[in-house]
Amino acid sequence: MKVLKYIAPLFILISCSSNNIQEEKVLKKDKEEINSCICMEIYSPVCGRDGKTYSNSCVAMCHKVSYKNGACR
Repeated sequence: MKVLKYIAPLFILISCSSNNIQEEKVLKKDKEEINSCICMEIYSPVCGRDGKTYSNSCVAMCHKVSYKNGACR
């Protein structure tokens, strides 16, 4: 019983620390994506060469897609 008293907290500590590492990786990736491109929320649709309609030219450029004015048909 004494062994369990020491092993259980150790197991919990290891479980928590590995979970935090994965959360940090996700948060870092999200921050990189957010900081890499910031656009105004103005609806002025453009049609990307990939056939998708983007809300404006800034969003299309963030996706590294060339575009033409107007929504895709």
